[in-house]
Amino acid sequence: MRRYLAETADVVDQWFPAREWVPAWRSEGSRERGEHVSGPHGPWGDVPVKTAYAAAAFLLDAVLQCLRAMSGALAVEATPYVTNCLARSALEAASQAWWLLEPGIGAQRRVARLLLVRAGSARRLEETAKVLGFVPGDYGETAEAVRRYGADLGLELVSVDGGKRWVCGVDELPGYTARARDFERALRAVGSYSIYSGAAHAEWHAVISGWQLPVSADSAEALLVRNPDRVAVWSAVFNAANASLEVSRRGLELLGRHARLIDLRYRSNNALLLMERMELPRAWWSEFA
Repeated sequence: MRRYLAETADVVDQWFPAREWVPAWRSEGSRERGEHVSGPHGPWGDVPVKTAYAAAAFLLDAVLQCLRAMSGALAVEATPYVTNCLARSALEAASQAWWLLEPGIGAQRRVARLLLVRAGSARRLEETAKVLGFVPGDYGETAEAVRRYGADLGLELVSVDGGKRWVCGVDELPGYTARARDFERALRAVGSYSIYSGAAHAEWHAVISGWQLPVSADSAEALLVRNPDRVAVWSAVFNAANASLEVSRRGLELLGRHARLIDLRYRSNNALLLMERMELPRAWWSEFA
């Protein structure tokens, strides 16, 4: 498991060797960077679009950090608790990158989506700053700063319900759960986000998962007996790794990196073979093998 996670993180890094993603000629990404979009101050140039790609790169890097942390946390007697927490974090970051990289939306909507992500995040940071007694903006950008930047590009950011919802043109920033639900359907891992959220919120069922339940009220020492759930741990491992591959697929398609897409499909098939070899639930791999 540890080697599989480390190898997956390393190969994704190799597919995207720089934070500035450079699209191939005639790719969708190349066309977007060449689109003639103008705002009130004239043509955009390609910087706003390149920035959107860079944001996806940073989010993908956050997913890879989760994979490497998960690899370091694995042990023979590991319970699913830590792997589930890290898998949820990986899904959170991956679902944002996946949304930013949706194919066919064009340069203007891609930039608008990044502005929505930034504005929503800035509003939550402002709320945190107020709780701590700090001045919003001292530790990051403000929602108003993002709104002004959008206005300079000719994009109107609209705050709805006191900042709980953000809209820009035809796009609305999806909430955590809605975004994750869409992404887990793409991964064919429906329900995984709810399972991992239990660990992230330290729900009792998640905390005791992998431990032996007491056989009677006066045998509390039985709680100290580990009973690792190998399948549950592998589930978090594969879903987190698959999240990085699904984001990579969208990124490579956008950039027109066809040779790397072939490598990605090869590694996805290898993961299915590994599931079969490890005698994991047949439903995980038989439909796709």
